[in-house]
Amino acid sequence: MSPFNINRTAVSLLLVAGLSMAACKKTNDNFQGHDNFITSFSLKKGGISFSAAITDSSIIITAPDGFSLDSAIATVAISENASIYPKPSAIVEWDDESLFVVDAHNGEPKSYKYTVRRSSIPVNGSVVLATQADVDAFGKLGATEITGNLIIGAPAGTDSITSLAALYKLKKIGYSLVIYPTFAATDIVGLDNLQSVGTELKIEGLNDLVTMALPSLANAGSISINNPLSETVTFPKLTHVSGALNINAPLNSMSFPNLSQVDGDLALTTDPSTGAALIEDLSFPVLTSAGSIAVSNFRQTTKLDLPSLTTLSTGDLNISNLTALYNLNCPVLQKTKGIITIPDPYVATRLTQISFPALTQTGGVAITINSLNSIDFPVLTTITGNLNIDAQSYPANTTLTNLDGFAALKSAQSISITGQSALTSFKGLQGVIPAITAAGWTAWGNAYNPSYADLAAGNWTN
Repeated sequence: MSPFNINRTAVSLLLVAGLSMAACKKTNDNFQGHDNFITSFSLKKGGISFSAAITDSSIIITAPDGFSLDSAIATVAISENASIYPKPSAIVEWDDESLFVVDAHNGEPKSYKYTVRRSSIPVNGSVVLATQADVDAFGKLGATEITGNLIIGAPAGTDSITSLAALYKLKKIGYSLVIYPTFAATDIVGLDNLQSVGTELKIEGLNDLVTMALPSLANAGSISINNPLSETVTFPKLTHVSGALNINAPLNSMSFPNLSQVDGDLALTTDPSTGAALIEDLSFPVLTSAGSIAVSNFRQTTKLDLPSLTTLSTGDLNISNLTALYNLNCPVLQKTKGIITIPDPYVATRLTQISFPALTQTGGVAITINSLNSIDFPVLTTITGNLNIDAQSYPANTTLTNLDGFAALKSAQSISITGQSALTSFKGLQGVIPAITAAGWTAWGNAYNPSYADLAAGNWTN
């Protein structure tokens, strides 16, 4: 090959290389840099890594309940030539929400909201904690959920458990929570974060327990509290009990401010012989429905307040041995499957007026009060059972003069009016008398005791 050809080839290669370098320089000079994405995000702490789920505008880290991400090391990848603020390496408090801004090379910003989503730490099956050492050891697991039962203490034996503080992370119990009498503390501290009990909450026979409070519990299958010294019962977030709610305790204070539904029976009672129950107001301010309600033996209670109750779906409203009661408030109760019983015989009461202004249907009415001067059921049309108005045998009720409060009543199985020594008018029963038979009518011990024939003939007053 001639020297000329070699030199010509070399020149050509140099020209090509020069053109290529010029093209590369031009491409870099024209880089626009529109991308402003976070392409990966992870945190690492204590040898554990957490990778984030990244969407168009969010970064979500999922970590177990109770595990702090503070001081974790962040590894973040973003678009080429982009920048991020604040710098992840400068952040310490990763348990808190943050806002990151990614600026593209051309200055266009994009925001990402960083949040932490917590996951439960479940323990499968049932757990029995018989001693304080058992409680403390289980607490170290950091469990937030038990899928089965949680049994604390034993039915009998030496008091051995004084604190449940180690269980503070627990939020959910799949089945029952039972606390047995060997729990010796005066209050329950440690279950403050418990939100749900699947079947039964049972706390009975705890001779030292004074305060029963579960501040986070929102729902339970059923609740049974039966303790001789429990003066305070507080469930500030409880909204629904799918079974029964039973409390047998000398209450001085009770609070269910958000309880709206009890599917089973609601029963409150105490031992009247001790005189220890000093609570004056028994109130369920937002309760709308229950299977039945029974309240007994609270001799210092002056007011039973059920301002939102509309339905008793399966049973009775039964009030007994509330000797100081003078205010029974059920302004919107519309229907009861069972009988309204107020109160039982042979117990004196201060109640002078009974009013159910919204009640349209009930399984029965049984009123036995000596001090009663007014009965008002203005829209009650149907009693599927019996209407009984009585007084204690000695003395008779001397204040009730008429039954006008039953003017809307159209049906009942039987009617018995007795012991009303001032009662002279039965006009309020004009709508219902045709619906019963002579065998279903009783009147004695009143100022006027008409026979069924008298009423059928229109003799409503004496």
